[in-house]
Amino acid sequence: MKQRAIAVGIIGIVAACSTAQETGMVGPSPEPDPVMAECAAPQLQYLVGQRIGEVDTSTLPQPHRIVPHGMAVTMEYRGERTTIWLDAGDRVERVVCG
Repeated sequence: MKQRAIAVGIIGIVAACSTAQETGMVGPSPEPDPVMAECAAPQLQYLVGQRIGEVDTSTLPQPHRIVPHGMAVTMEYRGERTTIWLDAGDRVERVVCG
């Protein structure tokens, strides 16, 4: 009886941990827009070394994200997004796509 309870428990855990299948997907996924696939990092390299407080962030192209020193970020790559990394002194350390 104990073995049966353990087996049922293991099956329940495995079932709960299994990945859900995607539903409702018909046909191939859409192709990314080649115009949107480019980020503005090459044009924003002049920001490197500047204090982020001196930059008018409202004029930065969208989408963008500003990452303070030591902050955790998601690692998914989005080619159209510009990521601005700051150092400990709130200066722009690097500007990259993704």
